[in-house]
Amino acid sequence: MVKKLDDGMSLATVYNTLEAFCGAGLAYKIAGCGGNGSTRYDAGGDDHLHLRCRKTGHIVDAPHDLGKRILEHIPQELIDELQDRIGFTVNKVQLDLVGEFNKNPCGS
Repeated sequence: MVKKLDDGMSLATVYNTLEAFCGAGLAYKIAGCGGNGSTRYDAGGDDHLHLRCRKTGHIVDAPHDLGKRILEHIPQELIDELQDRIGFTVNKVQLDLVGEFNKNPCGS
């Protein structure tokens, strides 16, 4: 997409910018999720679910209403126990549902 706007933009500039966004909390990495094991980046700052195709590596966000309902069923007591047991503070919940798309996830 960047090439269409600026053919002279280097790939290094794109990735350096993505890393800067991650450092500023505007994006985060989803490591090893691409079809070839590559890193993907997500701008979604809220807790949400990803649907990831194990064959192609294609990732889409789950519909917000369904993702929210699933996340609401993770008991806070379990998160608290996890934090207490291993001394880990949970700041964000991300959940990947891994499977295979049986239709085009983009709807076309």
